[in-house]
Amino acid sequence: MKKMNFSRYVLYLGTVSLLAVSCGDGKYTPGDESNYLGVNVYFEETEPYRSLPLDVYEITFRLERDDAPREDENVPLHFSCAFPEAFDVPEYAFFPRGEMTSEVTIYFTDKIEDFKEYRLSLYVDEAYTQQYIQQTTYPRIDVTIVREDYEVLRTGRYICGAAALDLVDWGEDVISRTVDLEYSRTLDAYRIDPWGNGKYIRFTVDEDNEENGIAPLNLDARIYTTGDMYYSSEDGADVEVIATVSGTPTFENRRRTYTFPFTYGYPGKDAGDYNDTFSY
Repeated sequence: MKKMNFSRYVLYLGTVSLLAVSCGDGKYTPGDESNYLGVNVYFEETEPYRSLPLDVYEITFRLERDDAPREDENVPLHFSCAFPEAFDVPEYAFFPRGEMTSEVTIYFTDKIEDFKEYRLSLYVDEAYTQQYIQQTTYPRIDVTIVREDYEVLRTGRYICGAAALDLVDWGEDVISRTVDLEYSRTLDAYRIDPWGNGKYIRFTVDEDNEENGIAPLNLDARIYTTGDMYYSSEDGADVEVIATVSGTPTFENRRRTYTFPFTYGYPGKDAGDYNDTFSY
C-alpha cells in the first residue's frame, strides 16, 4: 500500500474534522391556513446522510404535489448552507402541465472539498405548502453530504467495552456486533464505526514500526464520542458515553485483530478500561 506521512495525515484529518459542518438551520414556516385548498408541494423522503463517490458532481431530489394544474408551474425553493459557494442551486422546481412529480438537481462547484461534510437544507416556499394537512412527507429536506472513497474492506466482529461495562445496551450479555472496516485509497487510511452511530474511529497502520507481526495504529483523535447515551443517577440525566484512548492501539497480522485500548465513561466519570477488538 502507498504510505502516507502520518503527521500530514493527522493534520489533514484534523482539518476535515474542523471543517465538518452543520450548515445553517434554514427557517421553515408552513403555509397559511388559507392555502388548505391550494397547492401542496413536498419532497420525497431521502437519506439524511449521503456518502458520494469522488467523481460525482451533482445530487438530485424528487418533489411531488397533490394536484396537477393545467399550466406549467415554477415552485420557488430556498437553500441554506454555511458554504453556499460550493453549490449551484436552482431557484425553482419546475412542474410541467399535468405532472405530479418534479426533480431538482444541485450541482457541485469547484469550491467543494473532498472528505468534508456539508449539511444542506432545501425547502419549498411557504406559499406552496399546507399547514393543516396530515402527511408523512415534508416540504423540507435536511441532508449531510460528503464526497469520499471509503469502501468496505473487511467485515468482522467488534467486541466493545462500553457494552461490557453496561454503558450501552446491545442486548442481555451481548458485548459484540458485526461491523465493517472501511478503507480509503486516496488517504491510505481506515475507518470503523464500532458503536453504530456514525462516530468513526479513523486511523493508519504504522507498518514501518511493526515488531513481531504487531504494528501500532495512528488514530485521528484521543477522545471519541460514541453517540450512545447513559442515564447517570448521580447527575439525574442522560449523558453521552465517551471513549478515551488509554494505551497503544495495534494491529496483529497473525490474529487478524485490531486492538483499541479505551477508558470508557462519561463527562467527569470513568467507568473502566477495556481493550476493544475488531477481528476478521
